[in-house]
Amino acid sequence: MLLYSCWMSSCTWRVRMALAWKRLPFDLHTVDLVAVKTPAFTAVNPQQQLPVLKDGDITVCQSLAILEYLEEAFPERPLLPKDRAQRALVRQICQMVVSGIQPLQHRLLLGRLEELGGPAARSSWAHDAIADGLAALERLLSSCAGTCSVGDNITWADCCLLPQVYAARERFGVDVSRFPIICRVATALETREEFLGTHPRRQSDCPENLRMA
Repeated sequence: MLLYSCWMSSCTWRVRMALAWKRLPFDLHTVDLVAVKTPAFTAVNPQQQLPVLKDGDITVCQSLAILEYLEEAFPERPLLPKDRAQRALVRQICQMVVSGIQPLQHRLLLGRLEELGGPAARSSWAHDAIADGLAALERLLSSCAGTCSVGDNITWADCCLLPQVYAARERFGVDVSRFPIICRVATALETREEFLGTHPRRQSDCPENLRMA
């Protein structure tokens, strides 16, 4: 398998976590976010977005679609619970992040906001939108989180949660300590041995001054 990736793409981090959990070997093709608009990459994904997973002659774009594909193609070490109520919770958490929070911090949207209102408008929008989303997520997790986002088993929800918390804290200056359940789960995920190599600052295309050992 081949994963098109960028170190600072939270969407791609979700997929790296799933691949790591399932212990699936893959090659990494790093793509600068400027390069997604080139004809070569547009031929891979007409939407000009990361991530993209190629498995033989199968190409899958969009992180949740990739997680679905991996779960169906490689059911070992599952990332969906057997219980249908818990599966619904996992999907709900994923959608809260993927549809409800992350698009509001997308670089294209923020760039347009900066054009209209300047850097302050960009920063304020992203900070407040993410904080509101995490507040709603904290309320949901209060009823379903164990050591992980849903119970005590790693799921898609964790693959979505950790990159979002990292982006909120590191890129947008959100005080995530306001969300103790989210922080507890994210901290545990960030230090799990399976996920250490998936961290943005451990990616080969991360700038050397930011890279972790």
